Amino acid sequence: SSEFNLVMACVVFAMGLSLLGVFEIPIPGLAGGGGQREGLTGAFLTGVFATFLATPCAGPFVGTTLAWSVKQPTLVIYLVWGVMGVGMAFPYLLTGIFPQALKYLPKPGMWMVRFKEFSGFALMGAVIWIISFMDTTSTIPLLIMLMGISLALWMVGNLYDSASPVKHKNFVRLTAMLLGGAIIGFGYTRMLPESEHKLDWVQFSEQKLQESLSQNKTILIDFTADWCLVCKQNEALALNTEETKSLVEKHGIVTMLADYTDRSPEIKVWLEKFKTQGVPLTVIISASDPSKPILFAGPYLQSEMTAALNKIADQAPPAPSETSETKTAQIEPPKHAL
Repeated sequence: SSEFNLVMACVVFAMGLSLLGVFEIPIPGLAGGGGQREGLTGAFLTGVFATFLATPCAGPFVGTTLAWSVKQPTLVIYLVWGVMGVGMAFPYLLTGIFPQALKYLPKPGMWMVRFKEFSGFALMGAVIWIISFMDTTSTIPLLIMLMGISLALWMVGNLYDSASPVKHKNFVRLTAMLLGGAIIGFGYTRMLPESEHKLDWVQFSEQKLQESLSQNKTILIDFTADWCLVCKQNEALALNTEETKSLVEKHGIVTMLADYTDRSPEIKVWLEKFKTQGVPLTVIISASDPSKPILFAGPYLQSEMTAALNKIADQAPPAPSETSETKTAQIEPPKHAL
């Protein structure tokens, strides 16, 4: 399941950032300092946290056992779950009964910090491993989501400390949640299937442009690139929409996609023709007056695109005798843009 692998990659990545010191997970009982007793509640929550961390390894076995146990009599359910709890607590029980066993444990020191950091890199390797068997179309969306996670956790771990006012802490947390959530949401939307209202794009070329003009057809050209975020925004909000598709089909408009991802020399010539150095750029060339195309440079709204298409549709078509060569020669850089 791509969705499951996506979530697992995000969780493992966040845990890796914690081990690398980007932020600290506030384990119950340890946040107050080593000199304080954690109490019964803290001890219980520490056990819950330890069980949670063990889930990836024990889950396949524990899940089967728990699924079987819930179908048994009440006494059996409590017995199974109780024995599992005793099993998780066994190392603590053992050292509690035999305190001298503690002398066989390694002495704490800087080696523990280094081991923790090394484990962080091991988890980053696990993230790469998860990505390796995911659908390649999910790679970029996942990387965007991981960037959002890293930004949010970095803010939480570095922009305040235990001495900071509560108001400042809450402000940083809220800002981190909003920024990180926005980036994660954007990454997730990149995984969604293509819109059912996607226009019937044809690859742009001067030859196809001339052919369409010779047939007295209005042309909509989207100069775009895979690395252009504003281009993707325009396509999602104003081009590949139900309203735009309806107008395009109603008026027989030809839609061409000029992909500038690889810096096509041919497309660059046309960008310069319209006095634009890069994308995004959307051009509507009217069949009735090719010499005055409508130009959208930068972000725009659905309402602006709708108004432009309706304006073009209201114009009278050209005389059938006009040739494609004449029309192509009339196309000049527009004097103004909407």
